[in-house]
Parts: sequence; C-alpha cells; structure tokens
Amino acid sequence: MRGGTYDTSESTSASDGLDVYGAGGDPSDTFRALGTHVWYNDWAMDTLKAGNTTLEDFPIGMSGFDVGGIFDTQANIGLGRNSTLLNALHDKGHISSRTYSFWWGLNSASSSLSMDGQLVLGGYDAAKVMGPNITQKLLPSAVGCGSGMYLTVTNMILGFPNGTKADMLAPSVITACIQLDFPSVASFRYDPFMERFQNYTGTERDITPSDQPWEVPSYRLDGK
Repeated sequence: MRGGTYDTSESTSASDGLDVYGAGGDPSDTFRALGTHVWYNDWAMDTLKAGNTTLEDFPIGMSGFDVGGIFDTQANIGLGRNSTLLNALHDKGHISSRTYSFWWGLNSASSSLSMDGQLVLGGYDAAKVMGPNITQKLLPSAVGCGSGMYLTVTNMILGFPNGTKADMLAPSVITACIQLDFPSVASFRYDPFMERFQNYTGTERDITPSDQPWEVPSYRLDGK
C-alpha cells in the first residue's frame, strides 16, 4: 500500500527519536481535530537530496496510519502552509519563494501522447500556464478540504470523436477542493455527474454481486 515510503533502516545517516515538535510542528500542524495523523507518525532526521540541493538534518515523518484512505498509496510530501520542506529550501536560499506548482501530466492510451507530471518548488513552469494569472487567498483548513484550495467549476466539456460536445455539469456549477495528495485526476458524485457521463457515452452498466464479488465502498467528496 505504501510503495516508496522512507525506511530509516535503509539509511546510514538517519537518526531516530524525534517527535512532532522536534520535527518543526506548530499548533496548526498538531491541532487534533485536523492533524490527528501526526500523533501516530514516526520521525527521523536524515540528509535529503532534492534535485541538485542537499538539506542536512532534515526531519522526515513516516505515516502511522492512512492519511487519505485506501487511495493514499504513496509517501506524501508536506507542502502545507507550514511546509518544513519549503521553509528549509527558502531559508537556505535554494528557492526564491515558498511557491510551488504541480502539474498532473498527460494520460493517454498511446505512450507517444503521454507525458510525465511535474512538481516545481519555488516557482512554476511558464510553459504549462495559459491565460491571465489568478490569485486568491487560501481558506482555512477543514476536514472536507485540508488544503484550503477551493475553486468553482462552471463547465466540464466531454468531447466525442465526431466533433460533438456535451457539458457534464450544465446547468449546475460545483465547488471543488484541490487536494494534491489525493492521487486521482478528479472524483465526483455519481448522481448526477457520473450518471450523465454514462448516459452520454453509453457505458451504463449494472454491477451485481454475481459479477462484482468484492465489496464496493461508497465515497462522497462533497463534504457530506
């Protein structure tokens, strides 16, 4: 479930024995209603290499239990408001600001059209940006959206090979949360959004116990 997780036993420079405060945590990180997971983490100091930059005695946390549910399958990089990584890079002059940007990449059935994603610390890749820059404040962290990054989606166009298009949202608009540590392109309620997708594409299919023997959990990411 956690391929790629940091393992102190594989490092000759690691030192154990830290707690969340020694690792740089502040009250916003350790507030039990939102930061419950930090109390079950293991902590260590080690040398961290990011690109051509080296950070000595850098605190690293190992998750004690699932942070984001069954989809949270890889190690997480802390890029929150009090990001230890961004603070360290900025304080040592390796990056000019605590800005970071994330690009998912391109998924395609053809490998020639696919492209790896990209994480930039200290700025963004201008080649991945279109249109005017939009700046707005982060909202307070909440259980339904830990990042505080909300946006309003006004349409979602589904294009077909014959050139026709359909809007999966019309006449609705939705408020979405950008959650970078949730490794899915997007997650929607079945009713009405995924149901519309199935109707438009003719892919509707009933799942019965006979052809789906395992338990299928139900998820809602609309805060309810």
